[in-house]
Amino acid sequence: MMIPEHEALIRTTWAAVSPRAAALVDRFYEALFEISPESRALFDHTDRGALERKFLATLDELVRVLDDPERLVSVLGPLGRRHGGYGVEPGHYRAAWSALLVALRDIAGEVFTADAEQAWRELYGLVAAVMMRGGEQVGRSVVQVS
Repeated sequence: MMIPEHEALIRTTWAAVSPRAAALVDRFYEALFEISPESRALFDHTDRGALERKFLATLDELVRVLDDPERLVSVLGPLGRRHGGYGVEPGHYRAAWSALLVALRDIAGEVFTADAEQAWRELYGLVAAVMMRGGEQVGRSVVQVS
């Protein structure tokens, strides 16, 4: 569970960024493909518009349920399993974090303080851990079926 001050910082940052959601998504993918060019292959067969809408909806939901750990896990577990099925590996999560950090800094501007960054780091650490755990379940279920 996050401390209330971090929850407030994330919500404040999100309130500043969400009106510029399209710019955030564009900057995120631009940064992701700069940081991890090989990750582009994960998106070869996706509907980019649908993917962007899902990405924003997920961020919005995460911010909305910050203070409800059970709900966070219920959102992230299945998301991690889907990402595991797409071939997402731990290194991709590091690249995605770096890209999200770039996007948040660029779009939020001065609202994205050092304290806000620390709050987002805490949230992303939780997000990545739960999603990677979900992704690992994909591998286990495949092994059990074989």
